[in-house]
Amino acid sequence: MLSRTFDIDLFPGLLCDQKQNGRCWIYASLAPFRQKLGIQFSTNYIYYFDQMRKSKTFLQSIEESKDRPLNDPALSALLREPISTVGQWCYFASYVADHGLVPLDAMPDTAATENSVPLTRTLNTRLRLGARELRNGEADKTHILREIEEILREQLGAPPQHVWVQDRETTPQGFYQDSGIDLREYVTLIHHPGSRLPSPCACHEEKNVDEHDPFLTLLSVDMTTIKALALRQLQNGEQVVIGADVRQEGSRSLGELALSESPRLPKAEAIAYRQINACHVMSIDGWASDGRWRVQDSHGMDTGPDGHYVMTDAWFDAYVLSAVIRKEYLSPELLAMLDAPVYMSKEERF
Repeated sequence: MLSRTFDIDLFPGLLCDQKQNGRCWIYASLAPFRQKLGIQFSTNYIYYFDQMRKSKTFLQSIEESKDRPLNDPALSALLREPISTVGQWCYFASYVADHGLVPLDAMPDTAATENSVPLTRTLNTRLRLGARELRNGEADKTHILREIEEILREQLGAPPQHVWVQDRETTPQGFYQDSGIDLREYVTLIHHPGSRLPSPCACHEEKNVDEHDPFLTLLSVDMTTIKALALRQLQNGEQVVIGADVRQEGSRSLGELALSESPRLPKAEAIAYRQINACHVMSIDGWASDGRWRVQDSHGMDTGPDGHYVMTDAWFDAYVLSAVIRKEYLSPELLAMLDAPVYMSKEERF
């Protein structure tokens, strides 16, 4: 059993349980806010805007491909899964920048968010119907999105325009700004060895760099840099959001992420052969000088004895693929790369 004592302890005592949905990325991305303010935030609020934006993006893609046959591989992939609940920190940051945050009681979870499968099925069915309507000229995108919005408001509730915080009325944007956390000061570092993306290098998935969403810029670096900057951020009192593959050589019941004697592909080949990906987003809130990291999960007390994983240094090397780091800790050379990211699609990166 791995020791559960740490030299750095940033856990504020607030655990979350994502239950039956894929919103780990929202819970983990909110962990630094929970640490700083000591309250729970509405994940439902972020989820609402996530589903709206994904629906809009899907319908735009359908419009752009309306002349392709239905058996076109790219179109088939779109229709196979119009939207899902999964995401990463960069999506969270973009939604918060646009819409702000609200406390949990302002837009609490509903049955549809605790178990998102039925809602996702309903939305995907409506979006596939919308795809047919767009291709046949039977309806426009605005009409379809209005119906999607009605479904979300019925299942999730309406996003509040004003909230009360400490006997003071404010807006979601005002609440976010009052938190003192500026998400523009952070960037996602990735470790994808063996990919066609050189390291170090900044990349972006949108071709029009002049109008790109800055949160979607990724900085490819080596693992030594990621770990050093993650430790520095912890030492300065901030948690670190990470993307990792907890399906590999981990035990949720024990709350341990440690390498075993099982055979494994080298990390570069494991990524290339689709063995691993950043399928789960969590937050590091502790560190020990012997190379252990404490990782806050989003499954309540189902992870280990305290809602956390203990992650070894070796497991970090093998299965962590991204970390969200304050830009102020980057070297001048890395900072300069963020100003001129290269276009590279997700397919090209892998």
